[in-house]
Amino acid sequence: MALGLAGHVAPARAQSADRPPSSARKAPTKRGAAKKRPPKESKAAKIKAAKERAAKAQAAKELAAQELAAQELAAKDLAAKELAEKEAAEKAAAEKEAADRVKADIANRVAKGLPVPTDNGDLVTPELIATQKDGGPLFRRETRAFRRNGPVTIDGVLDEQAWTAATTTQFKWQERPKEGLNAIAHTEFRVLYDDKALYVGVHALDPEPSKIAGLLHHPLTITKIPQSDWLFVFIDPELNRRMAYGFAVNAAGVKIDTRVFAGNITDHTYQAVWDGKSSRDATGWYSEVRIPYSQMRVKDGYQDRWGFNVMRRVARSQEKDWWSPFTFRSNTDVTGFGNLLIDGTIDAGHPIEIIPYVVGGTRYERAVPSADSLNDPLAPAYNGGADLRLQVARSLRLTAAVNPDFGQLEADPSEVNLSDTETFFSERRPIFIEDADLYSLKIGRGDEDYFYSRRIGASPSFSRIGTAPYVDEPGVTTLYTAAKLSGSLGGTKSGLLSALGAEEKSRAQLDTGEINEEVIEPMTLFNVAQLSNQFRGGSSEVRAAATSVHRFGDGGAIDDLHEQAYAGALQYLHQFAKNRWAFYTLVGGSYVHGHASSILNSQRASQRYFQRPDATHLEVDPTLTRLSGFNVNTALRKIAGTYLMDVGVDARSPGFDVNNVGFLTFADQINPSIKISRTDPSVGGDIVADADLSAVVETFTDFAPDILRHRATLVGDFGFANFWRARVSAQYTRSVLDTRLLRGGPAVHGDDSIQGAGTMSTSITKAFQFLMSSTVTSRPDSHSFRTQGSVGFVWNLRSNVELSFTPTFIRNIDDAQFVGAASAMDGSRHYILGRLHQHTLIGATRLNVTLSPQMSFQLYAQPFISGGEYVGYKESADVRSSNYEDRFAELSSSQVTPSMGRLGIDSNSDGTADFTVRRPDFQVSTLISNLVFRWEYLPGSNLYLIWSQARSGAGTEGAIDSSDIGDVFTDPAAHVFLVKLSYWWSR
Repeated sequence: MALGLAGHVAPARAQSADRPPSSARKAPTKRGAAKKRPPKESKAAKIKAAKERAAKAQAAKELAAQELAAQELAAKDLAAKELAEKEAAEKAAAEKEAADRVKADIANRVAKGLPVPTDNGDLVTPELIATQKDGGPLFRRETRAFRRNGPVTIDGVLDEQAWTAATTTQFKWQERPKEGLNAIAHTEFRVLYDDKALYVGVHALDPEPSKIAGLLHHPLTITKIPQSDWLFVFIDPELNRRMAYGFAVNAAGVKIDTRVFAGNITDHTYQAVWDGKSSRDATGWYSEVRIPYSQMRVKDGYQDRWGFNVMRRVARSQEKDWWSPFTFRSNTDVTGFGNLLIDGTIDAGHPIEIIPYVVGGTRYERAVPSADSLNDPLAPAYNGGADLRLQVARSLRLTAAVNPDFGQLEADPSEVNLSDTETFFSERRPIFIEDADLYSLKIGRGDEDYFYSRRIGASPSFSRIGTAPYVDEPGVTTLYTAAKLSGSLGGTKSGLLSALGAEEKSRAQLDTGEINEEVIEPMTLFNVAQLSNQFRGGSSEVRAAATSVHRFGDGGAIDDLHEQAYAGALQYLHQFAKNRWAFYTLVGGSYVHGHASSILNSQRASQRYFQRPDATHLEVDPTLTRLSGFNVNTALRKIAGTYLMDVGVDARSPGFDVNNVGFLTFADQINPSIKISRTDPSVGGDIVADADLSAVVETFTDFAPDILRHRATLVGDFGFANFWRARVSAQYTRSVLDTRLLRGGPAVHGDDSIQGAGTMSTSITKAFQFLMSSTVTSRPDSHSFRTQGSVGFVWNLRSNVELSFTPTFIRNIDDAQFVGAASAMDGSRHYILGRLHQHTLIGATRLNVTLSPQMSFQLYAQPFISGGEYVGYKESADVRSSNYEDRFAELSSSQVTPSMGRLGIDSNSDGTADFTVRRPDFQVSTLISNLVFRWEYLPGSNLYLIWSQARSGAGTEGAIDSSDIGDVFTDPAAHVFLVKLSYWWSR
């Protein structure tokens, strides 16, 4: 039993894994309390903890992955950058190598005289014509004209088969507003020719065709050019790089023609007969033109090449794009035009044009008194004649006119001229406008010229109006005929002109009723000749000019006019230093002959004043029957670049006189001057787009020599990015001696003057344009000043309707206005002046309605009123005193007695008038207006319906008030109603 019990062992108690064995348990605490076990963790808590541990591990893993990705990306960027730098270096090296090859190729082609290809495939000549603003070279481009092989209808659509035979030439070079940048879009053109005309088709691509602008307006309204999109074609058929013909069509089909000259000079008086039309589509717009050779100086036979360019204007951005680019900074406008290759002959033959005209109508003047037997209130008006143009040689044209029509559709502006100088008026008559560059030879910087065509057919030299109760005399001199031979003989350009003016008589009805006739203009023959030759590729030119005037008749008016007058000049122009500098010189002379009275008139004329008592170098000789003189004008000019310069001297001897057929305001003068200017036509700023600044310093002396005056002038001309324009100027004149104030009296100590002027115009791209101008001149010593201001507008009411109004106000206060000179009983000579208060109002209004490019209405009206009142009189005293108050002696009211339009002057205050002068107070008013309907029913053939009105009034009231302004519209009027029809025939 014992053995059996001992072999049975009781199983041990199972122990918890978290519980230590009993031998490891701690003994109870001192107080015998057993330590509490921590609470048993729940299953949810365990799961949550596990998830948190897993999330932390995942976050750490993602962070490690992001850091690794960032390191890999940085490594890739570094590698890409290193690769890009390597590729850029390789590209730069390749471009440099290519550029070097191009330069070498260009140099090789230039050396061999071969055409140079551009990056767009165009061919250009190797001649470097300009350097862009960024320094890049510009070469003269070339394109080719192809002989027309089929019919071409000028309709603005280039759909004829003939156009496909011509190569298309593209361009996109922008000259303004950002020189050298790409244009808004490409422009492309093609050129055809035949034996009679040149054809040019142009396609102006536009990304926004709805914004293409085209206004209908009269072709002569040149100011409207910036408001439309235009395509210009310029042609220099003589390749003289001096003058080119311009033909342009806008997006509405309006045509204009012009001539441009080297130096950025434009002549808008040129009028040609040619065809041009425009059209539009979804890609842009087109122009198609046909230009007859008869409208240009084109030689017959083999042509080789012409000067040529195409220009595009974009109205909305005022952008100008050119095919053959150039920069105005380099003075390479016309000289930088491209070449048009015409590898063939033109058998132009001898084209002839005949333009006969007839004029019929009536003149109505209600105010003709019944006692006037010379003038009828209602009188017929009629005329007729013809113009002829004939190509008599390869490039020599005869232009002739039989009883030429010199009627102007718009009269010269009204004025009151109180000075001793003549007003210059521009030419508008077609026979004198054509080829005018072959006859003009400037004397100085202004309008003075050896040939002034307005002398031919001018108003008669004398008038009897005011000497008899009723007078009938012509307003202009009739021309029997006029003829011109213009063009080239070999390499010499020539211009020969001759005109014969009729003898004009004035018929006066005397108080007895007898009719008396007197010659007021003798028969006169005018001749003008000029020859010019260019060499060194047009960089140098020699020009010779000669004029003569012969008058026929005996006694009467001819005794006071020169019987013969001759003038001539030789001009030399030499450009050097790559045409950036020029030397200019002109030497000329004059000779006049006639009765002693005519030479005496010349000696006393305002250009000379030989009668000045204090002149040490002048003396009147009443026995002279001839007078001669000379002029010299020379200058050194920098004509290219941002900064320009002109240093020169202009001299005319006292006896110099070309006014028989020229225009001269001053003789007896030496005028050294220096002009410096800065021209930047493409500033390209956010505010100022272009700017021209100039400064002129000059001195005037006579041949004594006495210093007359010094003058300094500053001018700034600015174009803004919003297309506004402004011009400001300031001028200071330090007057030393005034030899003209007393009209032949002694020289007077000068009266210094300060002048400031400014003009402003708002954007011409807008339908409404605001215009403003102002000029203020002050002479502080004499408390004299003159202000002139105008504020006006030009409003395009519709695309074909334009209204403009420009009122002008002038206030003139002159303390030393010349009144008259007279001799007292003791033989002493006295010179009277007065303080003049003059007010002038002018209002020019125009309304143009254009129905089509060939049909339009024009209404023009210019009211004018001027009144001058003299509030005090003075007599010359110590005229050379530096103190103004000592130069003149004031006359009291008791010393001046008005009577019968004269002023009796009691110079010695003895109560008796010593002499008389005319009473100077005046008031003059005129209203000139006309309405013209024009219809070009065939190219070059026109129908005009004309109504013109002329109102005038005169008085001695002086000051003007509101009632006087109203009288302008009620003064006696003369109305003229005319119909003029001309027909252009050409073969």
